[in-house]
Amino acid sequence: MKEILYDWVRNLVFYQILTSIIINMIPANVYEKYIRFFLGMLFIIIAMQPVLKTFRLADTLDVGYVHQMLEQEFQENKEEWIVGQEEN
Repeated sequence: MKEILYDWVRNLVFYQILTSIIINMIPANVYEKYIRFFLGMLFIIIAMQPVLKTFRLADTLDVGYVHQMLEQEFQENKEEWIVGQEEN
């Protein structure tokens, strides 16, 4: 448990350093809101790691993601196959 907490704090500190560097390197405010949005999403993922590891939800999310991607690929291939059959 101590190691999980240590890794989590280390990741949060690394995130903060990385965020500071990225925000200070932005040439103009044009992309700042998009970068902050992405970094916010990344923070949520980092902050949720201990909960996901504790309840073993990471594996469940991985399986759900793979299932969703395969379903989407199946639908795309099905549509291409139907269009190909109509052309012949």
